[in-house]
Amino acid sequence: MEDMLKTLTRRSFAASRVRNCIAVLAIALTAMLFTAITTIALGTVESFTLTLQMQKMSRSDGEV
Repeated sequence: MEDMLKTLTRRSFAASRVRNCIAVLAIALTAMLFTAITTIALGTVESFTLTLQMQKMSRSDGEV
């Protein structure tokens, strides 16, 4: 009976370890994805603003 309990306990801990590793990996990938999308969006806005300023032939205009 104790051997069976030890085996089940060992399997449970192994499954929990794998599940926790997958959860940590998913959180890390989500954070990297959010950072990448934010960076791309901010770069696009800056590029669009610069393009508009170049079309106006002036960088002194305020943008809202």
